[in-house]
Amino acid sequence: MAWDGVAGDVKGFRWQSLSPSAQVLLAGNALTVIVAIIFGLDPAEIIWVYWLESIVIGMFTVLAFITMGLGHKPGPKVGSPAAAYGFAIFFCIHYGMFHGAYALFLSIMPWFIIENPDILGMGITIGILALSHGYSFVKNVLGNPAGLAITKENLQRTMMAPYSRIIPMHLTIIFSGFLMIPLQLLETIAEAVFSGAGIAAADRLMKFVALLLFMGLKTGGDLYGHLNRYR
Repeated sequence: MAWDGVAGDVKGFRWQSLSPSAQVLLAGNALTVIVAIIFGLDPAEIIWVYWLESIVIGMFTVLAFITMGLGHKPGPKVGSPAAAYGFAIFFCIHYGMFHGAYALFLSIMPWFIIENPDILGMGITIGILALSHGYSFVKNVLGNPAGLAITKENLQRTMMAPYSRIIPMHLTIIFSGFLMIPLQLLETIAEAVFSGAGIAAADRLMKFVALLLFMGLKTGGDLYGHLNRYR
């Protein structure tokens, strides 16, 4: 299997076997874990960060379609710029509806609601993730002229790539998010058993465990989707 032209073996996974964009993706995810712990972000805040990250992925997909249209070069089996722009419009509508429904789901589930969001911490984490996706866009999209030709294959691949990447990731995050229910129960028990510093310590421990779980699962799904997208 080849990942961005770099040979790699799934069984013998090594950092050196990853492409630069995959390394940046992993580094970005690791840095968001550190920032989340430093700012003490709640699991719910992280899940909303991942929703925003999906929006960023969609924006880069639209940029890919626009780049196809602007860089149009006539040739065999090559369509017109209108095809690329048409795909961009359809994608915006469909992807927007998908994320609108997803946001509604997060808004009505009580364990995903944020009462006092940490805007700075969430802003830094989404900024880090956006930079990693920006690097990947430059490296794997702008740096791959053949993939920007307006062909049926390239249009469909660009259209479906965000879904194949984010749907498994978000399903994993949502289902793991239901673990917040027993965590909240444990917090209630801690409040009844401990007092003062004990409650605060128990709360920090549960946040830490939940963050590592959510972000670890997300990073694994993100890397898997990235490697399949740019293999």
